Order: sequence, then C-alpha cells, then structure tokens
Amino acid sequence: MTIYAIPGLGADKRVFEYLELDHPLVPIEWVDPKLDEPIDAFAMRLTEQMDLDQPFVLMGLSFGGLIAVEMAKKIKRVEKTILLSSAAVKDEIPMVYRLFGRTGIQKIIPAKAMIPPKSLLHFVFGVGESKVLDDIIDDTDPHFVKWAVDVLTNWSNEEVVDNLYQICGSKDLVMPPGGAGDVRWVEGGEHLMVLDLAKEVSANINSILSE
Repeated sequence: MTIYAIPGLGADKRVFEYLELDHPLVPIEWVDPKLDEPIDAFAMRLTEQMDLDQPFVLMGLSFGGLIAVEMAKKIKRVEKTILLSSAAVKDEIPMVYRLFGRTGIQKIIPAKAMIPPKSLLHFVFGVGESKVLDDIIDDTDPHFVKWAVDVLTNWSNEEVVDNLYQICGSKDLVMPPGGAGDVRWVEGGEHLMVLDLAKEVSANINSILSE
C-alpha cells in the first residue's frame, strides 16, 4: 500500500525522513500555486504526481493535512486519510487564525515578511536544534507561504471524510488537537513531532495501516 505524504506549509519531503513505516512512502512535491487558486483546485493538481488507479493512503502534515482532506473528498480510491498535527474541518483551525484570515491582512503583508525568524519557529514548532528544520526554512518560498497562509486561515471545509485518522501531539501549540477523526495521541508531542518523536509517530501510523 503506497502512502502519499504531503508536507507542511513551506516544508518538503525532508520532514518525513525519520519515519520508519511498514509501507512505501512517496512524498508529494509542492508546485507553484496559481494566482488566487482555491485549495481544492491546487490539491487536484498535486494528484498528477500520484497513481490514482491503485488504492493508496493519504498522509498530510499540518497544512498538508488540509490538502489531503481536499484530495480525499474527490478521490474514491483513498483507503485511509491520516493527518499529522493537522485539522480535519474548519472548526479545528484555531479561532485566532480564522480571525486573522477575515481581516485580509495576509494579502497585503510582503511575502518575505511571512517567514518568521528561525529561533521563533523552533520554539513554536517545539523543535530544538535541527539542521533539517533550518535547511527547510532556508529553502522556503515566501510566495508559497503567503498563498498558503491565506488559504489556511480561510479554509471552509465542513466535511469529515471517510476513514479519517488524526495523530495529535498533546503539546501542539500551532494546531491544537481536534477530534473529527479517530484520534491517536503522542504524549509530549509538539507540532513537528514527526522530527523529534518520529519513533512514536511511526508506531501510530503503522498501527493505523495494520487495522
């Protein structure tokens, strides 16, 4: 069973490199969003990297989880959808983010200003010294981040897709745990627990896939 893995906002396949899974993982690469492109249209463009003729599992980290949900709403061959440190419906997006989106400020902030300092990101994501995270931040496209922040803060999804699982960290400050899906907890896990608690996250993923 192939696992198509969608990284978080501004991240890439490197966030999954510490996972040890029982099935092959194929990371999805971000593409440039079109001007004012809605999330569902963007998500379906990403499916061009996937073999839709065979059953598969979708796995999305943080913002990638929203993309996974949008894919699962339209693709019938999805066996399971696994969200890591993410939201399943709009009400699981923190209210402060949604209020920010309604102001429209994100549309006028310069793209380069959308990426906070590394030290702040390390703190918020709950990750100590990490060359992987530092390298990802250095390679982040600010224009993609600006588009994604607007999409995330204005996400309107209310549909709970079938066979939905959420792996949540108990100390996640960025995306506090929701509960629309079958929730699995990682004690002490923060937003990027996929890096520093990869063993625990892997065990939860493998357990879900074996059911």
